[in-house]
Amino acid sequence: GSVQTGDVIGYVGSTGDTSTPHNHFEWHPNTIPSNWPESPYGYSVIGDAVNPYPALAAVC
Repeated sequence: GSVQTGDVIGYVGSTGDTSTPHNHFEWHPNTIPSNWPESPYGYSVIGDAVNPYPALAAVC
């Protein structure tokens, strides 16, 4: 699907192994989520993460 205005795409917080609240943004376009609602770490990775900044800079 695509992201629409008002969609929640992330949360700011301190979960996992963090020591301070922050927002971590990573883009894995060739990743298939596995049991996403149950395990945010349950990914079957097909490709590596890509740098999202060129795409963001083109539209922001």
